[in-house]
Amino acid sequence: MIKSSILFDFKSLIPSNPSFFGRVGLEKISDKWLKLNQKSDQLSLFSNDQEIRLSITDFWMASMCPKMFEGYFFGHLERPPHHPILDVGTKLDKFAKKFIDATFDDREKLNLSVEYSKQLEFELRNLKSSILNNSEIQEYVNAFLDFCFLFQNYLSSNNFFSKEKLIFNIGNVLFRGQIDILVENKELTNTNLLLIDLKLQKFGGSVEEIESFEVLQVLLYALALKRKGIIVQEIGYYYFKERKFIKCPLKEDDFEELEKKFLVIIDNLLKTSEFAAKKCMLCLICPLKKNCPVGNNLSKKDFKNPLEFKGINHS
Repeated sequence: MIKSSILFDFKSLIPSNPSFFGRVGLEKISDKWLKLNQKSDQLSLFSNDQEIRLSITDFWMASMCPKMFEGYFFGHLERPPHHPILDVGTKLDKFAKKFIDATFDDREKLNLSVEYSKQLEFELRNLKSSILNNSEIQEYVNAFLDFCFLFQNYLSSNNFFSKEKLIFNIGNVLFRGQIDILVENKELTNTNLLLIDLKLQKFGGSVEEIESFEVLQVLLYALALKRKGIIVQEIGYYYFKERKFIKCPLKEDDFEELEKKFLVIIDNLLKTSEFAAKKCMLCLICPLKKNCPVGNNLSKKDFKNPLEFKGINHS
């Protein structure tokens, strides 16, 4: 069953604290590993005279757990923590985008929601990890069908191709990324553009417990589209398993404020000299957990919906 949409002011969670990512500026570094890799104990990790290139995912990670971002971006972690359940989300994303990209006529004539649900079920049963049992597979297939029902009146926007890359600068950072879906409700007299980021489910807490790292990602995408002359009226996250859609309306004059606030955020990131560890959904599977002052003390009982490997202990 589809739950009602939740309205939330994403802008209210934009961080203003200069130390959001950790120690900044001319504060001395206490981390021994960082001291070994710095010419001075009073410099940020980023060079002031170079253009920094980040994916939107990198920035999402830095906002969620700066310490994890530091480990991955500066090279002593091969890759961010990954769980096989996230591959399930990739499959649902794939077929949700195919459904949105189809025309109304094709959806009706070809019964695409049912057809794609069968293809989704096949691919979920053939995942290499074999992480899902039969009832779990059916649960995600039903979640996909509910998504199709909820967004049956929406079509992919002609303003932006679903696989088109976004590349844009904020301050000294060059960002790159790719939005999930940009849609229009064709049944409305005044068509609004809706930018949606698709999520498999909410790990680590409930959907209503919205955090800064969640909203920054989709706000960045909206700002990038504005740079291309595409004004988005609503942004949001859709959680398949929970059947919940969290969205935020945007007015045209909001974008000037967003631009200013993100310049401050990026400046704080580039001045960070020691990245902080934060509790997040990836704590239980993070390879830094053993030596992390935050994650080392956490177990699955500390999360409402823990993300963990069955049978694997990272501690």
